[in-house]
Amino acid sequence: MVRTTLVSLLVLSGMSATGVAGDKEETSKDVQAVQEEGASGLPDAPQWKPGQVKRRKDRTVTLEPIEADEVGRDVQWPVPESSVSKAGETDTSGSSSSSNLAASTARGFESQIDPNRRLNPRLLNLAPNRWIKLHEPSSLDWRRQAHAGIAYDMHRGTLLVFGSDTHRRNWDNSVHEFDPVNERWETHYPPAPKESYRADAQGNAVSGEDRLLPWAMHTFDSLVYDPRMDALVVTAVPRHIRIHVEGVTTYPNWIYDLSKREWRIFWNNGNKPVNVFAGASAYDSFRDVVVAYSGARKGGVWELWPDRKEWRKVGRSRHEIHFNMAFDSTNRKLVVFGDFKGSRDVWVFTPGQYAGQMGKWEKRSPIGNDCPSWQHYPVAYDAKNKIFFFVPKGVTCTYDVATNELTRLSDLQINVGKMNYMMVYDIYHEVFLLVTGDHRRPPVVWALKLDPSVLP
Repeated sequence: MVRTTLVSLLVLSGMSATGVAGDKEETSKDVQAVQEEGASGLPDAPQWKPGQVKRRKDRTVTLEPIEADEVGRDVQWPVPESSVSKAGETDTSGSSSSSNLAASTARGFESQIDPNRRLNPRLLNLAPNRWIKLHEPSSLDWRRQAHAGIAYDMHRGTLLVFGSDTHRRNWDNSVHEFDPVNERWETHYPPAPKESYRADAQGNAVSGEDRLLPWAMHTFDSLVYDPRMDALVVTAVPRHIRIHVEGVTTYPNWIYDLSKREWRIFWNNGNKPVNVFAGASAYDSFRDVVVAYSGARKGGVWELWPDRKEWRKVGRSRHEIHFNMAFDSTNRKLVVFGDFKGSRDVWVFTPGQYAGQMGKWEKRSPIGNDCPSWQHYPVAYDAKNKIFFFVPKGVTCTYDVATNELTRLSDLQINVGKMNYMMVYDIYHEVFLLVTGDHRRPPVVWALKLDPSVLP
C-alpha cells in the first residue's frame, strides 16, 4: 500500500529544506545588514551592473546579472526544455504546457524513488496523531545546532543535517545523515579545523585539508535536496562565524554531491552567488525548480532552472529574517511561515507558469487564532493529506492553503527549542520526522503520523 503511493507522491512531494544556545545574536542589526547587502553575502558589496567588469588580482571577468527592477518587465525568459512538446515545438499555451511539464517531471524523477527500499515497521504501524520518540542515542560526538538546517533525501529516504551555531563556539561543517529504517546517524566526514579556513585563488571562502569544504555557517532553512542533481544546495552565508581571513571576497553557493560525498562551488554561470542570511529554500517538484528566498528590502525570490546553470530573480521580498518556506505540491505554491519577532500571517507565492517567469505574492490572515505568533520554527508539507504541519513554540498546528484555515492540535505539544528548522515529511513511511536537542544533549528524532480524520 505504501509503496504503490510513492510514485504518485513524487510530484506531490514539496521538499523543503526544513536552532539555541541563545539566538540573541540575530537582532535588528542583522535585519539592517541584510537590507543593506541584499543577496550579496558580503558587507558593502558593490551593486554590480550589466557588463561591469570586476577585477581581481588573478583574473578579470565580465558579469551580466539581471537587474532587480528589470525582472518581470517584458523580459522574454527562455522556456525550459521540459516544456517542449514531443514534436519538438515549444508549447506556451497555459494548461497544455503545464501538463507536459508535470509529466516530464514525474518521468524524470520516478527513478529517484526506490520501490524496493526496506521500510521500518515501527513507522508503518505508528498510532496516529501522537509524537513518538524514534531514536535517542546515549552518546554522540556532535550536537544539533539551533541555526542548522535539514533536507530530505527523497532517493534514499534519509534526513540530511548541515549547519552550525558558529559564534566562535562551534565549527561543525560536517553533513550528518539519519536513516529512519536503521534508526542510526552517520557523519559523512570530520569537520574541518578552523586553521584550514582560507580564500581560494578566486577569493572564495573555503576550508578543509584533504577535501574541499564550505565554512561552518548558519544555514537556517537555506538547505534543500535537489533530486535532479542528487545533491544538497546551500545558499546560506557565514555571517556570524566571527573569523577574519585575508583575501576572501566571495561567499559562494555550494553543491554537495551525495553519490560522491563531495562539495563543489556553484559558479552561477559567472554571475555573483545568491547568498541568503536567515532565509529559506524549497524544491518545486512540479516545475523541477530549486527556489531560494532572501528576506529584507534587497532580498527576493530566486529560481534555479531545470538546466541548473544559474539563478534568476522572479520575485521581491516580503519578509525580514527567521522564516521557513515549503512547497505545496497540491496547489503548486510556495508558502512562507513566520518572520522576525514573530508573525501569524501566511504568505503564499504563486510561481510563474514556467521557470524564470515572475511570480506573485499573496498575504493571508488565516482563519483561527489559536496558533501562536512566532519565528524560526519547523514546517513541512504532507502531500498525502494536502496540509502543512508546523510547530511554533512547541504547539502543533496545521494549515490548509485551500481553506486558509489554521488548526491547533492542543494535545500535541513538544519541546522543539527556541529555534528549530528540522522537520521533514518522509514519503516512504508517510510520517513527519522532527529532530530536537541542543548543545548539551544528543539529537532526538521524533515521528508523527498525521490522520486528520480522527483529530478531535
